[in-house]
Amino acid sequence: MKKLMMTMSISAALVSAPAMADEAKAGRSFFGLVSTGITYGGDTMGYMEYTNGSRADLKGGGLFQLGGGFMFRPHGAPYSLIGTINYHVDRANAKNGEATFDRKPLELIGYYHLDRNWRIGAGVRRVLDPKLKMELDGRHLDVDYKDTTGMVMEVGYGVDRAWAGLRYVHEQYEAKHFNRLGRPQETQNLGKQDGSHVGLIGYFAF
Repeated sequence: MKKLMMTMSISAALVSAPAMADEAKAGRSFFGLVSTGITYGGDTMGYMEYTNGSRADLKGGGLFQLGGGFMFRPHGAPYSLIGTINYHVDRANAKNGEATFDRKPLELIGYYHLDRNWRIGAGVRRVLDPKLKMELDGRHLDVDYKDTTGMVMEVGYGVDRAWAGLRYVHEQYEAKHFNRLGRPQETQNLGKQDGSHVGLIGYFAF
């Protein structure tokens, strides 16, 4: 009888262990987060012309974004918060040169969950170290822009830990330093350039 009771106790413990683990997992509030997506929009920051007559524009709101950070969502709550550090870049290449517009946005977005699948969100986006670099046949053009703060609005669809967000971002860039062929240039004539864009971003929390 003792052996039977011991066997039953061990079996019950093995059965209940996954359930307890699931309950503990469900009670988590903080999660790691990765994101990636494609964006488009904004002014033309620079361009490359090819010998076949075609042209590649670098957009202030383009083109690829990759990030990582955290998601905070109390269990059962209709709201969540994400914070990410991102790399956002638009690039054009040729045999005799290349052009890149890149920056490092920090994003903080709060969401309200309408149901199990839909969420709407808004937040702020602080863009650090935006730079335009162009090189063609050894000739260089470099523009450093001031850090800037923008606004993010997003509609998302998916499940708790994996979703896609359709977004609109409003932001502008103002030149800080401008060098052409290694010589400093005046930045007043450049004015502000629009980096506003739409995008589709995929998220996965773990």
